[in-house]
Amino acid sequence: MKQNKALYLSAALYILWGVLCMIVSKEINYIVLFKWAVFIPLFTIAGSLMNKNVIYFSLIAIGMVQSMIVIMQQIGVFASHNPFFPIIGFMGNPGIMGGFQAIAMTACIVYLKKRQTVILTSICIVFIAYSIIASGSRAALIAAVFGSILLYRKPISTFFNIHKWSIAAVTIICIVGAACLYFYRPGSANARLLIWRVSSDIIQDNLIFGIGPGQFRSTYMLYQASYFARNPLSEYSLVADNAAYPYNEFIRIAVEQGIIGLSIFLSLVYFAIRRSSDSDALAPLGALLLFSCFSYPIDKPAMAMLFPILLGTCASNYKKTSDKSLLITSSTILLFSIVCVSFFWTNTEKDIKDMRKAYNRKGAESLAHKLPHIYTDIRFNSLYFNLVQKYEEMQDTVLFCFALPSCENWCDIGNFYYRTGNMELAEKYFRQATDMIPTRLLPKYYLWKLLNEQNREDEAVKMAKIIMEQPIKVENTTTLRIRQEVKTSL
Repeated sequence: MKQNKALYLSAALYILWGVLCMIVSKEINYIVLFKWAVFIPLFTIAGSLMNKNVIYFSLIAIGMVQSMIVIMQQIGVFASHNPFFPIIGFMGNPGIMGGFQAIAMTACIVYLKKRQTVILTSICIVFIAYSIIASGSRAALIAAVFGSILLYRKPISTFFNIHKWSIAAVTIICIVGAACLYFYRPGSANARLLIWRVSSDIIQDNLIFGIGPGQFRSTYMLYQASYFARNPLSEYSLVADNAAYPYNEFIRIAVEQGIIGLSIFLSLVYFAIRRSSDSDALAPLGALLLFSCFSYPIDKPAMAMLFPILLGTCASNYKKTSDKSLLITSSTILLFSIVCVSFFWTNTEKDIKDMRKAYNRKGAESLAHKLPHIYTDIRFNSLYFNLVQKYEEMQDTVLFCFALPSCENWCDIGNFYYRTGNMELAEKYFRQATDMIPTRLLPKYYLWKLLNEQNREDEAVKMAKIIMEQPIKVENTTTLRIRQEVKTSL
C-alpha cells in the first residue's frame, strides 16, 4: 500500500533525530535502538493489513488471556513475580497491565459497535473491565473512557448540538470525576507533579538535543536533589522518592530528545490521525496516547510494539478483506511479537536469577562482564551495587561508573568513601542523598556521623535537630534507633 509520504518521513526523522541525540549524549542504549529498529517494520505490516479486525481480534484475545491471569493471581493459582504487587497480569506491573487492558477495551467496543458477536463481545468487555478495575490504575480507567468516547464521538457531538445544557453537565461531571481520582491517591498524584516539575528543569538545560534516549534514569535523581537543595521547604518533599520514569511519555521525549524530538513525534501522530479514514482505528491509538500522559508504556516491550502497530492501523486505508493477506500478516505479527517479548522477558529473568545466585556463591566474578549491559534495568540496581562491592578490583572501574543515582546508592558510595578515608567525597554523596529524598533519615544520619567525626560540632548539632524534628513517613526499627542515638548526643 502506498503510504502517506509525510507520515513515513516523520517516522524516519524521529528515529534519525533520536540516533543523533544518542550520539551527542555519548551514551548508547541498545534497548532503545532495538525498539526503533522494529518501529518501521511493525508500522508497515499494520498499515498493509487488508482487514483491521486482525488487530482488534488480537487485542481482545490478549486482553482476555490477561484477564484470566489477573483472576488466577487474585485467587492464588498464579503467583506474581513482582514482590510489590500481587496482581500484574503478564506485564510485570499493574499500571501497565491496566493500560493494555484499556486499549483492549476499545477493541471490544469496536466489535460491539459493529454488532459482531454481541454476546461474546459483551462477556469480553465485562472481564477486561474487571481487570482494569483490579489494576487500580486511574490512568488506565481514564484511557478506557476516552477511547470509548472517541468511538461514539459523532452521536455524542450530535447530542450536544441538540441539548446545549449537556455541555455544562458533562463539564461538571469531569471536574468532579477528576477531583475524585486525585483524592483517591493524592500522594501518588503529587509525586508525579514533582517529577514533571523537576523534568522541566532538565528540559530547560538540554533544550535542543535532550540528555540522550534512555538516559532519564541516570539523570533525573541528580536534578531532584538539586531542586530540593534550592527549595528545602517545598511542599513536594513529603512525596519525593526514587524515580525511574517520568510518568509521561511526551515529557520523556522532551527530556531525552529535546524540543525538536518532541515536535517530530507530535507531527508523526498528527499525520497518522489526519490520514485515517477509519474513525474506529483512532480509538485504540487515542487510548494509548492518553495513557502515555500518565504512565510509562514505552518502557515495556509489548506496549512499545503496540504504538507502531496502532499507528499503522490508524493510517491504513484498506477496508477490503483478503483471506491470504489476513493469514500472512496475522501470522507475521504474532510470531514477531512472541519473539520480541520472549527475547526481553527471558533474558531479563535469566539475568536476575544469575545475579541472585552469584551474589550468594563464590565465582561471581564470572558474571562481571554482564554488569555494564544490564545495570540500567531498575530491578538490577541494588543487587548490582551490592555484588560489585564484593570485589575491590571492580570498584573504581565499574561501581561508580554504572551505579544509577538513587538515595540508597548514593549512601552506599558515600559510605565507601567514608571507610576509605575520603571524607570530602563521602560528604558530597551524603548531602546529595539527603537532598534526593528529604524525608529519609538514613542519609542525614550518615552525614551527622561524618560531621561528628570531623569535630564540626555546630553543623552536627544542627543536623541532629533536623533529624529529631523531621516528620517520618514510615516508622521502623532503623528510624527509632537513629533517633535514639542522635537524642543521646544532644
